[in-house]
Amino acid sequence: MYYSKKQVMKKLKKLIFVTAAFSAVVFITGCKKFIDLGHHDNSDAVSVTDENFIAKTAIKNVAEIEAGTLAESKGTDLSVRNFGTMMVDDHSSAQAELKAIGSAIHRSVADTVDNEHKAVKEQLMSLAGKGV
Repeated sequence: MYYSKKQVMKKLKKLIFVTAAFSAVVFITGCKKFIDLGHHDNSDAVSVTDENFIAKTAIKNVAEIEAGTLAESKGTDLSVRNFGTMMVDDHSSAQAELKAIGSAIHRSVADTVDNEHKAVKEQLMSLAGKGV
């Protein structure tokens, strides 16, 4: 079966979104269980892996919120605008949960994106019209 570039990109976006959402749920669930079971000693001992995950996930959540906002405002098709709304809602919720986890382990969670995601946003902002 042959897929157009647009269909492939749509499937990739869904796959990336589902993977990111699943990863966030697994991380958040694991942290909640860890904290609920009393396995924390309120020290600031958090692994580098966890800190990196929090930082990268926060950046990606904010990038997805910004991309969703662009889709909502610039989308010419209703399904694109609706998908943008879903991205904003889902990633805002994930970011709020990540901030709650960060607070519980005394770590700040950024509300900014890195240069790579800024460049992608600028590129998306420059696009206009149908089929772009």
